[in-house]
Amino acid sequence: PSKPFHFTDVVTGEQPFTEFLIVNEDSRLVVLADLKLKSGNKGFKIIYKNKKGYISRLPKAFHSYDSLKFVLQFDGTKTGNFLDSIGFGNGYAFAYKVQVSANVLSPIIQADDIDFYEVTVGDTVSKSVSVHNNGKVDLIIPAYRSTHAPFRTDLPPTKPYILKSGATY
Repeated sequence: PSKPFHFTDVVTGEQPFTEFLIVNEDSRLVVLADLKLKSGNKGFKIIYKNKKGYISRLPKAFHSYDSLKFVLQFDGTKTGNFLDSIGFGNGYAFAYKVQVSANVLSPIIQADDIDFYEVTVGDTVSKSVSVHNNGKVDLIIPAYRSTHAPFRTDLPPTKPYILKSGATY
């Protein structure tokens, strides 16, 4: 059995991946007939590659001390903690050997309420609004467009704009 694998904190929308190495430590030929996830619907996905050194399809014969890789991808579509297990089988026996997990985080944005109350036509009124990121991950704004008069923003022109976790703008 292998150690559990945890994707580090994943931001909503990310698709991190890692590679696992399967080694036949037996002196005999072993056939890998099954490689699957226990639940299969927790956002994890096993990917085969048609590339040297990777499993391209099953069943796959492993000679003594042969090794091949496969890719495990996680799709962080919603926040929460996700857990699954990877199982291996040879057609006669099957066991879940590796527990995999991911913690999906999202920025939590809090903005001030603002009210201009009564404004006379032609008058100019300025008010500032602050935005705070209460989440554990940064808010990344890849692009933005300043609104036209009478509203404006003084966001810096740097793109993408990043509001760090715990920061206020």
